[in-house]
Amino acid sequence: MPTTSDPAGRGQADGGAPSHESVSPSLRRDVPASIPLAFELKFLLDEERARGVEEHLSRALLPDPHSDPTLGGMYAISNLALDSPELGVYHRDWRMKNRKCRVRQYGSSPVLFLERKWSRRRRVRKRRVEATLDDMPRLSEGDAGNLAQAWFLREVRAHDLAPVCRVRYLRRALFGVCSEGPMRVTFDRNIRGSLAPGWSLGFDAEERRLLDGAVVCEFKYYGSIPSPLKAAIAAMRLHPTGVSKYRTCVRAFARELGVEVPALPPAGVERA
Repeated sequence: MPTTSDPAGRGQADGGAPSHESVSPSLRRDVPASIPLAFELKFLLDEERARGVEEHLSRALLPDPHSDPTLGGMYAISNLALDSPELGVYHRDWRMKNRKCRVRQYGSSPVLFLERKWSRRRRVRKRRVEATLDDMPRLSEGDAGNLAQAWFLREVRAHDLAPVCRVRYLRRALFGVCSEGPMRVTFDRNIRGSLAPGWSLGFDAEERRLLDGAVVCEFKYYGSIPSPLKAAIAAMRLHPTGVSKYRTCVRAFARELGVEVPALPPAGVERA
């Protein structure tokens, strides 16, 4: 199975399936404007339950063509999460309009992605543009490396955004297409976070394990939920939950960031 620096979809999947079919629905550009926004359902699972869901869905879905055999069919993701001095993203400030910005790196690739994610009531829209490690010093100075990156810098300036933390994890992904449309399922493991000293993804810092080692599973699709995913929810008795890796990381470093953490009940992990 081939690997690339961009699990967003390039090259060919095994069996000749075009890898654009593996792209997350929120990033696909080959759908009519009449199709509604993408949806994301999140589940917080223990390892045994996550493996059961993977086994169930592997009967209907294909493994992501960009998975790394040396990582057991997963691939590494690093996200540099941005926020305002008042942590408006973390606090869901109305001025952020349900948006968050980040810099994403797959593995150790020199290719980065500048991303904006909008989400509300499980509806999701994403926009991304490529950048490189060499662009990071310019980004720290508010200088776009090219015109394609200008919209991202406008977001950064408009909301006074800067790196707050880095979240890293390993992802396994499955994808498929059925009569209801494209679907993608991801399983994020070994989630850990650290405070970010600046516009860089390659730094040494104290990392803390997040979500007590649980697996974050996401179902991604358009419109009505595809039959294979609906069947998995029923068969495995899954219950969607709201979970944010970024907000979990902020809470893990609340003292260092000077954040008052509300007395929230711990996220419920579904167990086998």
